[in-house]
Amino acid sequence: MAVGKINDAVRYTLTLPEASYTAGVQRAVQLLKDAGFKEVELKNFWMRNADVEKYRGINTTWWDETTKQTFEFQLHTADSLAAKEAEHLWYDWQRLPNVPQIELDYAAAQSRQIFGSVSFPDGAVRIPQFP
Repeated sequence: MAVGKINDAVRYTLTLPEASYTAGVQRAVQLLKDAGFKEVELKNFWMRNADVEKYRGINTTWWDETTKQTFEFQLHTADSLAAKEAEHLWYDWQRLPNVPQIELDYAAAQSRQIFGSVSFPDGAVRIPQFP
């Protein structure tokens, strides 16, 4: 079934306090493993985007053997989630076909400004990706 191969058809988001974010991510990952979900991918956008003003957060993909469904589990701070939501219009704009370059550049600048204000939780850049 094709929908089972779309990793974000089902998406959950957990917002963690910035002060305990790294430990909270590690705990959430362990709880998902303990519940029997199989880790597929962890994308650490704190690590990937440490030197640029882009999307911040951690996106994980899991496999549920019972339902034969993949699902996405995003882990954010309150600030990174607010930035993601505020920036989504600009993200969508950059994905449209036939958008003039000047508009793409403007949308990208807006995205950088929004994400540039998000601070990095201690230790977030060192959370390992998987598999």
